[in-house]
Amino acid sequence: MIHVAVDANALAWGWGGIPRYIERIVRLLAERDDMRLTLLANTSEPRIRLPGTTEVICRRRGGVVWRNAFVTDWLARRRPDVFWAPETLLPWR
Repeated sequence: MIHVAVDANALAWGWGGIPRYIERIVRLLAERDDMRLTLLANTSEPRIRLPGTTEVICRRRGGVVWRNAFVTDWLARRRPDVFWAPETLLPWR
């Protein structure tokens, strides 16, 4: 089984057309039996709630702080097969 972690901030905060694009892809991937999807979001409470996914939340002020503290540590501990950052913003490490 392939574990895919997704920077899902756009889904959590509902920005324009990007969230719809990401949501469609995530929904299709979640239907597959050979994938496990984890949605990472910079929120204080679950907001996304897509069937077949797991939402991991951690609120940090500022996206840069969230990506470079929480996401970096989470990726190092959980070691998913793929990290998808649809907004093309990656942690520095």
